[in-house]
Amino acid sequence: MVLAKKADQAQVMNKKSTLFKLLGHPVKIIITEQAFQDADIRGGSKISSPSSYCTSGFVVKNASNVTGVATAAHCEGINTYYNPNGTSLPLSIVGSSEFKDADQDVEVHTSTGVERPEFYADVTTSARVLTGRRLRSSTAAGNQVCHRGETTGYSCGTVSLTNYKPTYANACGSVACASVWVLVDGDANTACYPGDSGGPVFASQTAFGLLKGTTASGTAKGQCTSFIYMSTDYLPTGWTLLYG
Repeated sequence: MVLAKKADQAQVMNKKSTLFKLLGHPVKIIITEQAFQDADIRGGSKISSPSSYCTSGFVVKNASNVTGVATAAHCEGINTYYNPNGTSLPLSIVGSSEFKDADQDVEVHTSTGVERPEFYADVTTSARVLTGRRLRSSTAAGNQVCHRGETTGYSCGTVSLTNYKPTYANACGSVACASVWVLVDGDANTACYPGDSGGPVFASQTAFGLLKGTTASGTAKGQCTSFIYMSTDYLPTGWTLLYG
């Protein structure tokens, strides 16, 4: 099997007779324009239910070294992960990991694939390796953070509050939200919109949290007023980030 562009395919096929002479037996050449890629799980990819979609967050593990991928709990019914290369894998929710309450909006899904300690950020042709995390107590107004969402892609904003209390309807399920959410202000280069939920919030290769909610007039950059994220401090008990 040979990876070749259309312009080079005829030249490759002309090698068939030469290879036959060298090897002494029939040769079959298969040409593809798409390289093989593992059907692995990473953050920053599309995940969906039959009726909606969200974004995978960071890969996590538990004490038994079971790995999975975290996303937002309000992304209900999620059952499929989509790689940027077009392949997909079924997802299974870990029921004991699903929380939408005063300080959490998170759930974990496992798969039949390999969960990598990586996430897609500014491009989907390669992924960043996760190397660390920033606690909420170490985050301050003025910090720049970025996010990747299935709807709007990659963009960045500036932290304005680390003790934000969402008050919109059903923000924290049946209870009032605690003042532990992080509010990020948008600017002319920031985009956020529904469908980005659950996606990774980060700086370089450091995890900050999972995107919870957005205020935006559209999907283009400059139309995102702000977004909220849950700090990785509040991952479900027993689950921690998987680092590379």
